[in-house]
Amino acid sequence: MSQTQASPKVSGNMFLFERPELLNREQHAGMGLDPAAKPFAFCSKIRAVPVTLSEIPEASKFFPVVFMSKEQPVPLAVLGLHDDLNLFVGEDGNWEKMAYIPGYLRRYPFALAG
Repeated sequence: MSQTQASPKVSGNMFLFERPELLNREQHAGMGLDPAAKPFAFCSKIRAVPVTLSEIPEASKFFPVVFMSKEQPVPLAVLGLHDDLNLFVGEDGNWEKMAYIPGYLRRYPFALAG
């Protein structure tokens, strides 16, 4: 007999994620991903996104990188100057050709849980 254990709950907030959920082999076995017609439409209205320290050299070739918060500085790539406007996502939902795509957006809808 196999006993299915309840998945641990994810707590905390993550930018762009409404209800994060841990993947579970049994619970999510029949799910999959379909290629999106508009792969970056989900981030078309954000003006900044977190980047890692190792991304800064490449990201800074395409957009300004700023540090938010004095207590725990977080590097952010600035994608637009106005709310609800990402200058790197076109009306077709695609990212600007040849522009760097921050890792936070490349991995969406997946994230690492610690």
